[in-house]
Amino acid sequence: MKTSLGSVALIFIVSCVSDVLAEQSFPSGPAIRELPVLYRTDGFSQYYRAQYPLTKEKLEHEMVDPLVKGGVSGIIWGISAGSRVTFDSKTGQLLGDGVTSAMWTKMRTGDLNAYRNLKHLIDAGQDPLTIAAARARQSGVKLFAYMHVNKEYGPIGSWTWQLLTDDFSKSHAEYRIPGSLLLDFSHKEVRDRKLAILRDAAETGIDGVALNLLTRFFADPETGRSVLTQFIRDVRKMLDEVGTRRGRRLELLVRVPFQDAYQRGIDWKVYMREGLIDRLSAFKGWPASDYFDVPMDRFVEFKREIESPCKINGFIWQALGLVDTDPSPSGKKRYSKPKVPGMYYAQALIHNRVGCDGIELGFASPYQWRAFYGELGTPNKIAYADRRYMVDIRPYMPIVFGKRHDGDAVRHERKEVQLRIADDIQKACTSHLSAKSQAILYCRSLTEGERIDLYVNGKGPVVITAQTLKQQNQGSPVTTRDIRRNRARNARTENSLSFLNTPNWWKRGEKKVPFPSEWLVLGRNVLEFRYTPSDQQESKTLEIIWVELTVDYTKRNP
Repeated sequence: MKTSLGSVALIFIVSCVSDVLAEQSFPSGPAIRELPVLYRTDGFSQYYRAQYPLTKEKLEHEMVDPLVKGGVSGIIWGISAGSRVTFDSKTGQLLGDGVTSAMWTKMRTGDLNAYRNLKHLIDAGQDPLTIAAARARQSGVKLFAYMHVNKEYGPIGSWTWQLLTDDFSKSHAEYRIPGSLLLDFSHKEVRDRKLAILRDAAETGIDGVALNLLTRFFADPETGRSVLTQFIRDVRKMLDEVGTRRGRRLELLVRVPFQDAYQRGIDWKVYMREGLIDRLSAFKGWPASDYFDVPMDRFVEFKREIESPCKINGFIWQALGLVDTDPSPSGKKRYSKPKVPGMYYAQALIHNRVGCDGIELGFASPYQWRAFYGELGTPNKIAYADRRYMVDIRPYMPIVFGKRHDGDAVRHERKEVQLRIADDIQKACTSHLSAKSQAILYCRSLTEGERIDLYVNGKGPVVITAQTLKQQNQGSPVTTRDIRRNRARNARTENSLSFLNTPNWWKRGEKKVPFPSEWLVLGRNVLEFRYTPSDQQESKTLEIIWVELTVDYTKRNP
């Protein structure tokens, strides 16, 4: 609809409304609490990276001790890679078994290294899972065997297929979900095999198992939902049987999709109501970059509603997930926008304020441990740590100005994004601290006459022009289209995406815009961008691919 305001320019308004709970303010409740921190390894990367030969002592000192000394309360230790296993299982097929010499030449050096490390330990009668569990238990730290319950790598015949897909999956195409390499859990044979592998793990002396359910399980999730629920019951029963013999309860942890779990056949509410699970976390599968604020509100609220003892863990992944950086056998190293410490502190404080019972860190290997990870559950470490937030890519990014659909010469546009801030700026001011805030935009340089007015929760504006940004990064960032193409798993082979091989490619077009920190509020914040194009550049679009927000603290005199 056209709106005429006489001599006033037409105004085009777009307000994006999120379908997730990140828009909501934090629930009223207790102050920031001490939360346990759990650290997850993927079950493959530690063996890929460890120097051969891996011994019992090296595993203890390099893979377990740093986590224990770092203050974690639990280690979620990976036992699988694809459908292969990475421990001494009677049922599962070991990573690398059956791979021929010719096949190894098509793989990465680290893949063979992982296989040799595992074989060296197991052939010597030293199961890596048993070693890790015993070492953790000596220090009073729980260790859980972690399995991605339904994971396959393709395409058929590729090096990833040869390395990470077991013979059971390769030889039973009839068990697959049509059009997919994933197994269909409606087949009893599939469920029985997975349960047997988990039983093998439970017998090693672990404190429980952790199941990654971020996947498809059925061709028809509606009819499969009750089947998966029964599988979870069977896992719980198996753990109780083993735990009874050992004189202690073995815990069951699950990670579920935070948005569409029920539609996928995952009825986590039933798991919680029936007391089947002891801990729950939630996340999103690839691409993991869509949501910086993964809202745990609904899980915490349901736990409180039914008064469940199940602990809710806020999940924090190792990266932003903008690009798949896994190396290929022939490809160059690929770089992604890094996840800086302030981002971890931001996500940890959000989870704490929501009411989560713990922090679960999702990493590839223990070699990635950094000292500050152990602080992410400690109130006096996170309350006033410097923080860096990122506006959720879905549904807000990119912000595009100047895109015309109807031929109208629109002069001004206004767009809003929302994000949740866990910082209590007002309280910080009463604690002898000063806070500084800035928005960080990634966009091309503005031309003469172009202008963006930034409002924060209706306060402002901060005027952004070519002159105010004169000393800042003048490069043009990659487009959102390029980013989306790069998130594809097969994008690593495309020559047109070679910019990924350059460190700091993501800094191109970085613009920092300070604003008064008192404009921010604890909870939901609205950033409004009002764009005025140049008279000479009306047809040129302006795309902001990312928006970040920082809060930095300094001590001031009383």
